[in-house]
Formats: sequence, structure tokens, C-alpha cells
Amino acid sequence: HMQRFLRDLDMRWSGRAAESGLRFAIDATPDLPTVIAVDRIALERILSNTISHAIKYTDTGEVALSVAVLPCQTLRFVVSDTGAGFSDAALDRLFEFRGRPDNEHRPGTGLGMHISRDMAHRLGAEISVANRAEGGAAVTLALPPETWRPGPPDSAMPLPDLSAVKVLLAEDSPTNQLLIGRMLSDMGAEVAIASDGVEAWEVLTKNPEI
Repeated sequence: HMQRFLRDLDMRWSGRAAESGLRFAIDATPDLPTVIAVDRIALERILSNTISHAIKYTDTGEVALSVAVLPCQTLRFVVSDTGAGFSDAALDRLFEFRGRPDNEHRPGTGLGMHISRDMAHRLGAEISVANRAEGGAAVTLALPPETWRPGPPDSAMPLPDLSAVKVLLAEDSPTNQLLIGRMLSDMGAEVAIASDGVEAWEVLTKNPEI
């Protein structure tokens, strides 16, 4: 559920941004889908890595997440900040394994961005990074419509044919005996019912063909 997902992100990151003296804001267009068919854990990991990185490298101002559906139905997430942006060396190596340049003055290896790109590709999405003209950086995650649109409901699977099967049902509840027995019978099975394990053993002893 999209709104719940965004609300959870806001609750998670607003406090962390405030601890660093920053604002965290989410700007979502009103035409967002109610439900998206995306691996929530993977999507949250990508955005969390990106937001965490933006907070870490922004000294003052704001980190923002904007979410929109483009005319081509691509679902786009953009994490932007008012930090110093990426150096040319960092941009060249950003998605490499441990690709953070050695001369950067803040700690970190760049592994988070490498993981984010890998997870984005698994979702069928694209992730890109650029410095903003007004300052700071922007990380864009773009999910084509085929990666997030819910598919049609699965058609009902046909029931298995149990017409050649004999089933011994051991169940102490009369109601469950009735319901499960009827389900098995509807699939063509021949059903014998026992109230417990002892009775089931007795039935098997007398009827070894079951």
C-alpha cells in the first residue's frame, strides 16, 4: 500500500534528519497508485540507503523524497539534498563495489550505493545520480510500469482429481470432519474418518488398502 509505505518512511527518517539538524520532506503527487506490486523490502532498502547517504553528507538544509507517476507510467522516486553534491571522482565510481574515492573527507566505502544499484536491477528498475544545478545531489529510481503494476488476479486453479485415492482423515472435531471430508469427496476421494490416532490405527489395521 503506497500511502502506508510513504508514511512509514516519513516516520523512520524525519527524526534521524532532525538529529542532524536537517528537515526531511516527502512530496507525493495525488495521482499515485494505491497499491504497487513491488518487493517492499527491496524498495525500502534502496530508498533507505539513499536517504541515509543524503543525510550523512548534508550539513544544512533539507533531504527530500519526491514520488510521481510520469506520463509514460514510470513510477519515479527522487531523493534530493542540499549538500555539497558528488565530486567528479565519486560520480565516476559511485556504483562500483567499495567505489568511494580514497581522498573523500568523510568516512564510508560507497558499498550502500553498489547494493542499491544491484537491488534496483533485480526489481527491473534503473537508478541514476546527478548533481543538481541549484546545489546538492539527486538520486533517481525509476520503475517502468511492468515492474510495479499489479497483474490480473490469478484464475482459479482446477481442483486435483482424487478419484482413485482413498484418504483416512484423523480429526477430533465433528465440524472439521464434515468440512474436510466434503472437500475431499468433492475432489473424488473415498474418505474414511477417525476421531483420533488410536481410532485411525484401528481403521488402518482393519482396512490395509487405505
